[in-house]
Amino acid sequence: MNEPRRWSRQATLGVVLIAAGVVIGVVILVLTLPQNAPLSPGTTSAGPLTPLALGERIFTTGRDENGRTIPRSAFMMFAGATCAQCHGSDAKGRTIRIMMGSFDTPDIRWSTLSQPMLEPEGEIEPPYDARTFARALTQGIDSAGGALNAPMSRWDLTLAQVEALIAFLKTK
Repeated sequence: MNEPRRWSRQATLGVVLIAAGVVIGVVILVLTLPQNAPLSPGTTSAGPLTPLALGERIFTTGRDENGRTIPRSAFMMFAGATCAQCHGSDAKGRTIRIMMGSFDTPDIRWSTLSQPMLEPEGEIEPPYDARTFARALTQGIDSAGGALNAPMSRWDLTLAQVEALIAFLKTK
């Protein structure tokens, strides 16, 4: 008769280490999830994601209706920056200080963007509408047809996402 195989101490130790590794991995995953991640795609704890809530999510986190990071090109260290991180949580713009200097980000509240703007050179830039705002975000072209400055990311947004962002900026 064959004697049943017994687990060696090494095999038992191996199984325990693998189990511990899995537990530690799950704990790390849970701890690194964004605190504002939706319960399920397109929902919040209050229910379905409204266009206004989606606009706020895009502005503050750079994430879409499914909680995924919206793809974008970025200037140097600003790869993970959101609208709020550059333009301020109030969307009024601010000065960003970097190692070798600083630059000013503009006021992007819809009440400002939808009005003609007097440029420092004395030129008047036409107001933004949904189409020109989408073009600025996705192609880096301002309302007058000129190029936006390099620090401005180019976002891969849908028309619905642009409209949601406008809805949110109208509340600022």
